[in-house]
Amino acid sequence: GPCGLFTAIALARMGWRDIKVIDSRGPPPSCDESYENWYDSGRFYLLGIGGRGQNAMRKLDVWDFVQLYSTKVVGRKDWTPGSTQGEERIYVNRPADTYVLARDRLVGVFYRILQENYSHAVDFLWNTTFSGVYFTSP
Repeated sequence: GPCGLFTAIALARMGWRDIKVIDSRGPPPSCDESYENWYDSGRFYLLGIGGRGQNAMRKLDVWDFVQLYSTKVVGRKDWTPGSTQGEERIYVNRPADTYVLARDRLVGVFYRILQENYSHAVDFLWNTTFSGVYFTSP
């Protein structure tokens, strides 16, 4: 998912090699695919990226690319449990604008960055279930 791929970018930038990204799902769609092709509701939900997320992405030089696929928002709509009417919330005077993009589009952006810049350091194991880690002494 996005956190694993973001971590892989950070490790690769620090010079690590032989990084394995393990995901129980298949490879993400291209970040350039249209939204009509994203049918899996488990992967197609919006993520909000505020100032802290943007700053973290800037540190890894990926924010400009992520921002190309994001939409600036000034609010959101919240639903209380059992409610059919959402409550709109508008935010002004925030220190940073908030951007949203589909979770899978963010995964697609990070995946492309890894493929284009760090393919020598990162391997992807798609459709793979991970059950644990065992550490041994050298």
